[in-house]
Amino acid sequence: MKRLPFISALLISTFLFACAGSNVVTNGENGTHPSEDAILWQQTSAEYKALCYQAFNAAKIRIEMIESGQSDMAVTDNMAVIMDLDETVLDNSPYAVKMMREGKRYSEESWTEWVNKKEAELVPGAQDFITFLYEKGINVIFISNRDVSLIKPTIQNLAKYGIEAGPDNLFLKASNTKEERRNKLTSYSIAMLIGDNLADLDALFEEKLDLKQRDKLVNTEFSDEFGRRLIILPNPLYGDWMDALERTARKREDQLNLLKSY
Repeated sequence: MKRLPFISALLISTFLFACAGSNVVTNGENGTHPSEDAILWQQTSAEYKALCYQAFNAAKIRIEMIESGQSDMAVTDNMAVIMDLDETVLDNSPYAVKMMREGKRYSEESWTEWVNKKEAELVPGAQDFITFLYEKGINVIFISNRDVSLIKPTIQNLAKYGIEAGPDNLFLKASNTKEERRNKLTSYSIAMLIGDNLADLDALFEEKLDLKQRDKLVNTEFSDEFGRRLIILPNPLYGDWMDALERTARKREDQLNLLKSY
């Protein structure tokens, strides 16, 4: 198997911009712009698209299993799927390209400018999956860490693709965590959660965890849930894993020492 070039680029990348309202992540004294190879991989590789289709196909199978009685969950009128937005439904890689070319870091100002353009395209497979849910009468709920001030352009961007979003099914960030927003959905029966970051899926990942703690949760408590109740999409550009990396080893030298070789 050939080694994927974007992985090494991610490890030596000097900056991860963080959209979707996440905090900017830098590594100690390092950091100026997103990894070129990470952006190239997301925008040009067929493998990225294949992984997205694979995730949404698994989600469809889960719904079909529920409908056919092959799941421990019963079909209800209030069944819902919770989805993140950025890098789950909306592709923001053009913003990353602009920041890279201009040698800039993520900022609220530049991010707001991008969102207000309402030009984000959809992640491969997202529109087909959401249409699939609509046709089955399943509620689609979006929980995003986009700032609540961006609700209007977000709704308009989604509407370009026939995706319905409004006060009843779009919950952006004010000051609460995603779990607090999920807990308000008591009238729904949640069939699955879909996102590109583990914190999109469960409150445990919203804690300030290091790499080993995140790995332990994935390998023990949640390993049987992925591809079923929990669906994760690829995102090589940013994410909480970088925060966990810095909590584990702040200096770049120490981070690289975590790598296995032979």
